[in-house]
Amino acid sequence: MPTPRILVLRAPGTNCDRETAYAFERAGGQADLVHINRLLENPSLLAEYQVLCLPGGFSYGDDIAVGRILANQIRHHLSETLQAFKAAEKLILGICNGFQVLLKSGVLLPDDPARPADGSSGPAGLIPPPGWEPDETVIARAWQSLEELARRIREAEASAALAVTHSGLIYAVERDLGAARARIANLEGRWVHRGPTGWSLGDRHLLVDPTRADVTRPDAL
Repeated sequence: MPTPRILVLRAPGTNCDRETAYAFERAGGQADLVHINRLLENPSLLAEYQVLCLPGGFSYGDDIAVGRILANQIRHHLSETLQAFKAAEKLILGICNGFQVLLKSGVLLPDDPARPADGSSGPAGLIPPPGWEPDETVIARAWQSLEELARRIREAEASAALAVTHSGLIYAVERDLGAARARIANLEGRWVHRGPTGWSLGDRHLLVDPTRADVTRPDAL
């Protein structure tokens, strides 16, 4: 069987492209990191690959909205190219930010006529985005899950547990407990404590030391 070729598409702000390429290589593929500008200059490049992957990370810093700038580049300049790739039944994978880019670009699903073509929520946020939940619902589910986790920790007579979640949930918990908003880094978390009278915030912690070179090199993991 020929070795599949994977195009890992990156943009300014993308920060998980090397790890993604490394994972594909470990699985037996041949992965290439390709900048969006290179694909914009030569859209036919995509035809040389069997898999397209948009990795995680904050493409363009999410400065306007999550994944919006990269999604608009794809929508307005690469739509036909990606639709042909999809029609050929080749594989398309979006991870975290990359998946949101795919949704907002119109690659995966046709546009909803009730929603602006750029994937936004419309004037004054009158049209909620797909999967949207109000803060009250999100935080209620978060506390329900944390209470269950605390119960299991007590039953196991353990002192702590590590829960892996999206940063949005960490923001919601912090906000509900009165913390000021501050950007959370990749692989950063927050301790929360369940005491006799309720929950309280502990310190934020990076799970890796960003000054160590080996944690930024996939081949050293």
